[in-house]
Amino acid sequence: MTPSQCKMARSALGWSLRNAADKAGIGINTLVRIEKNADVRVSTIRKLRTAFEAAGIAFLADDGRGCGIRYGLDRD
Repeated sequence: MTPSQCKMARSALGWSLRNAADKAGIGINTLVRIEKNADVRVSTIRKLRTAFEAAGIAFLADDGRGCGIRYGLDRD
């Protein structure tokens, strides 16, 4: 998950920094560091990604045109 994908996921879900940090069980300052591409433990990023995926976010790999996210297509 890239910093841009993190911001896109929060936006798609309508989550504030505080809300996303709480759902992932991480500190808000840590989330800010992730979005600024600062060094953060892989396990911490994994927690955040897991929270996003549980909420319906799919992360798309770079296909030569950039990476992205998908949200809402497979929802009931």
